[in-house]
Amino acid sequence: MSRNKKLQREAKLVRKFKKLYERAQSDWCEVRGSEIHGRGVYATQDIPKETEVIEYVGEPINKEISEDRAWDQ
Repeated sequence: MSRNKKLQREAKLVRKFKKLYERAQSDWCEVRGSEIHGRGVYATQDIPKETEVIEYVGEPINKEISEDRAWDQ
């Protein structure tokens, strides 16, 4: 892969990550470093029960599938 193509690919990934990061921001929570997974979502204040904080648009998976996928990477 040429250096230019590699830089373009990396820039695209950075833009994609930035967009996801910005989408995850809320008055109720923030994304910051986590010792467990490297990154996590944390409440910035008490959240009333049943409050919609962030819309999850990913595929619903259980813990077993999550762990399998983590080891595949």
